[in-house]
Amino acid sequence: MCGICGVLDQNQPPLSEAVDAMIESLHHRGPDDRGKIFLENRTVALGHTRLSILDLSQEGHQPMTSQSKRYTVVYNGEIYNYQRLKQQFSSAQSYAWQGESDTEVLLALIEKYGFEDTLPLLDGMFAIACWDHHSKQLYLARDRMGEKPLYYGKLGSSFVFASELKAFAAYNSNALMLSPQAIEQFLQFSYVPAPLSIYKGISKLLPAHFLQIDFSNGLSVKQPKPYWRFPKRQTQINGKEAEDALSQVLQQVIKDQMISDRPLGAFLSGGIDSSLVVAMMQQNHSQSVNTFSIGFSEQSFNEAPFAKQVADHLKTNHHQTILSLHQSCELIQKLPQIYDEPFADSSQLPTYLVCGFAKKHVTVALSGDGADECFGGYTRYSWTRKIWRMLGWLPVRVRQVFAKIFKTIPEWLLVKIVKLLPASLRFSHPKNKISKLCQILHQHNYLGIYSELVSTFINAKQYLIKSVPMQSDRLAEFYDPAQDLSDNMMYIDAQTYLPDDILVKVDRAAMAHSLETRAPFLDRRVVELSSQISLTDKLDGNQSKKILKNLLSQHVPQQLIDRPKMGFGIPVNQWLRGELRSWSTDLLSNNNAELYDILHKEKISDEFDGFYAHKHDNGHQIWALSMLFAWHANFIASTRQPIQSKQEAIVV
Repeated sequence: MCGICGVLDQNQPPLSEAVDAMIESLHHRGPDDRGKIFLENRTVALGHTRLSILDLSQEGHQPMTSQSKRYTVVYNGEIYNYQRLKQQFSSAQSYAWQGESDTEVLLALIEKYGFEDTLPLLDGMFAIACWDHHSKQLYLARDRMGEKPLYYGKLGSSFVFASELKAFAAYNSNALMLSPQAIEQFLQFSYVPAPLSIYKGISKLLPAHFLQIDFSNGLSVKQPKPYWRFPKRQTQINGKEAEDALSQVLQQVIKDQMISDRPLGAFLSGGIDSSLVVAMMQQNHSQSVNTFSIGFSEQSFNEAPFAKQVADHLKTNHHQTILSLHQSCELIQKLPQIYDEPFADSSQLPTYLVCGFAKKHVTVALSGDGADECFGGYTRYSWTRKIWRMLGWLPVRVRQVFAKIFKTIPEWLLVKIVKLLPASLRFSHPKNKISKLCQILHQHNYLGIYSELVSTFINAKQYLIKSVPMQSDRLAEFYDPAQDLSDNMMYIDAQTYLPDDILVKVDRAAMAHSLETRAPFLDRRVVELSSQISLTDKLDGNQSKKILKNLLSQHVPQQLIDRPKMGFGIPVNQWLRGELRSWSTDLLSNNNAELYDILHKEKISDEFDGFYAHKHDNGHQIWALSMLFAWHANFIASTRQPIQSKQEAIVV
C-alpha cells in the first residue's frame, strides 16, 4: 500500500519543497520508500510513498517509467491477478522484466493497450496516476469498489491530486475553503459522500472511474468516465449451484489475496464474513493464520468471546485485546488527524485500535468488508421489507400512531422482549432499531425509507444558516422503483455507504499504522457473481446472508453461526454522557467562527443540551457534531511548515 500525489501548473511550477511536504504528509501510507519526479520543465511533479508488499527490492521503486519511456506511473494498491497478466503478456511477446512488482506489469499493459483499455483487465484495489509523455496528458483512475482513495482539484493555478486531503493542506493550506454543501451532507450521513470533499473545488474520484487531464495546451480537466458499473441483480443461479460457484470463486480470490512478501493475517470478529474468510485462508495455509480481534468492557458490544471460539475451532494463532473507555479517550484525540475530513462512524475507534494491534504482528490483513452489501447482511434489508409489507398499506396517520406507541416502550423492556424471541429473530441495540422503525413508518415510498434509515440528521438543512443547492441526489441516482426494496438497499449501499464510509474507515485506520488491508468480498469476481445469485439465497425469511452461512457451516459448528449480528460500534450514549462529556462540550467553546458562519449555533447547542439533559436519545447526532467540531479544531490548529526532502528528485 502506498500514498500518491502530484501537481500540474504551467504558471507557477511546483517547488521541490512543496512537493516534499505533500509526500511527507503521506509518509504513514508508505514508510518504506519515497520518490518524486519532475517532468515537462518542472511544470509536472509526481510523488510517491511506498509500503513494500510485493518485490521489496528497489526494482519496485516509484515513480516508475515504462521501458519505452512514454509513461510514468505512481500507484497505490495491489493488482491481485498481476502474475496471470504477466504470464499472458510474456507468452504473447518477449519482454525484459526488471523485477517482480505489479507496478511493472501495469506499465507494460498500459504500453500495449493504452490506459483506458488496461483498467478492465485489472483485478484489485488501486488508485493510479499515469503521465503520458507523448500526449502531455495525466490519467487518474480508481478501483471498481473504491477501496483506495483519490482526491483531485484546483488550488490556485495548480491542479493537484493525492491519496489524502493532508497533501492538499501541505501544498497550500491557505487556498482551502470549507464547503457548506459537504457539511450539510456530513450531517445527514456522518461522512462526506463522493464526489464531494470537505473543501470547495476538491473532489473524490468516484469508484470505477477514470479522469483525463490534458496539459498539452493549458490545463483542461475532462469529465470523469466509468470503466465498469456495479451490476444489478439478475438471477441466474441459486441453491447448491450458487453455493458451489461462490465457494470456488472465493477460494481463488482468497488465494490470490494471500500473495505477499510480508507477514499476513486477518481480522476476526466472530461474525459470518470474517469467519468465512479466515476459514478459507486456513485451508490455503500450511501454518496457523494470525487472526486479530478487539473486545469491549461493555458486554452488550463485546464480540471478542465469539471470535475466540471461532479461532479455537479453526486453530488460528489468535490475538485479542479489549478497548477500554480510558483508551478511547486517548485515541479520540487522534481521529481528526487520521480522518482528514469530518467522519463520524463511531466504529472508527475500534477499527483504528485493531489495525494498530494487528500491525505489531503482520503487514497485511484480510477482512470481511463488503459481504453485507453484496449478500444482504444488514438487519434493515430483511426487517424493513417485512415491516413495510405488514404496515405499508396503512394510511400514514395510522402508522404514525404505531410509531408513537413504539417510542413509549422503555429500553429495559425491549431488551427483555428481544431475549424471548427465537435466536434467528434476535437483534442487538433494540432501542436504536425501534427508533429507526418509527422513522420509516412516516414514509411514502422505498427511497424515503432508505433515506431515513441511513441518515444521522433527518433534516440536515435546518442546521445551515443558508440553504445549499445540491448538484445531484446520490441516493436517487441509484434508486430503481422496479427493484425489490432489499435489492435497492444493497445496490445503493454498495455505491455510497460502502466506499464513502466503510472503506474510508478501514483505509485511514489501517494506513495510519502502515497496515495493508484486503477485502476478498470486494473482488470483481465475487461482486459480479453475487449479482447472479437469487435474493432468496441471500435473504430467506428472517435469515440474512443465507448462502454465506451455508458455506461457513462446512467449516465451523452451527452454534457459532446462529447468533445476532452485533456490528462494530461503541456505546456512544454511555461514553458521551460519561468520561467523554467534557471533551464533547468543550468543542463547542473552541474557535469555531468559521463553522458558525455556516451552522446555526443555537440549534447545535439545543442538540447538546437535550442530550445531556436526557431529553433526547440523540447520541449518534452528538457524536457526529463532536467529530465535526474536533476535525475543524484540528484543521485550524495544524501547522504546515515546508519539510526537507529525504530523497533527491529525478528530473526528466
